[in-house]
Amino acid sequence: MGQIEARRPIIPLVAIIVVGVVALLFVALVLPQVLPSKSSNQIVEYKKFQSQEISESTISLDLSSFNGYITVKPSDSRIVLINVTMKGTQDELKDITFDFKEQTENGTKTVTLKVKSTGLLPILGTSASLDVLVPKDRVYYATLDTSNGKIEVSSLKGEKLTLHTSNGMIQFTNVEFGIIEATTSNGEIKGSLSANKATLTTSNGAIRTSISNFGSYKITTSNGRIEVNIIYNTPIKIQANTSNGKINYDMPLTVTQSSNNNLSGYTYNYDSSKPNIDLQLSTSNGNIDMMYLGKD
Repeated sequence: MGQIEARRPIIPLVAIIVVGVVALLFVALVLPQVLPSKSSNQIVEYKKFQSQEISESTISLDLSSFNGYITVKPSDSRIVLINVTMKGTQDELKDITFDFKEQTENGTKTVTLKVKSTGLLPILGTSASLDVLVPKDRVYYATLDTSNGKIEVSSLKGEKLTLHTSNGMIQFTNVEFGIIEATTSNGEIKGSLSANKATLTTSNGAIRTSISNFGSYKITTSNGRIEVNIIYNTPIKIQANTSNGKINYDMPLTVTQSSNNNLSGYTYNYDSSKPNIDLQLSTSNGNIDMMYLGKD
């Protein structure tokens, strides 16, 4: 019995070795024939979409792509102009599909572009990036969604802004919305914003923001620092926590709870019944820094 039991593990060990050898042969001999190199015959193509002239004061944008960036900037034009840059082999580019729509309903112009790949493995080097110009001085509802690419929005205002990417940075400059939701992974979030309610979330990335108006701001990351700049003498309520990091601030606070990794408090001019900034900050493996801008 003892000898038999001692030999039993040999069978699964042999099986593991055989499977490993087969896997190595597949990777070495078969996979290169099925999956072309990223640099193999890769080309660049362009495509343009544009709306009709927009007279409506409210515009809804719904844009999505893959493995590429999305940038949205205002212009003097009265149309939404979308320039698509695609990279990949000729066969990969044939697998890219475009669903472009525009419609008007209840005084709102909606412009939608969905860029997808029907290929089995679009992650192998195929990409589609969007450069978008939109009419300035309009009220926006905007949803931007991509993967493995950056999202950048400049000088836009409106009701709701939703930004989502993975393995990419999110950057905004002078955006003013009722609601802002920005989510990424393995990427930084940074920029200047104003919102009644903002939720900024990333992993393995820092978050650096300048806040220019009253509202509730929930800022969360892991393995990254948080930096928040606020206009001098703005009333603030703060709840901050971190692990393996420090919490630093340069404004006078009435502290209600404090430890090496946690801080709760409010400034002397805070009044819950009046406009203020409510900060909820959370990170791990990073510092939290809160600073007044324009302080003498």
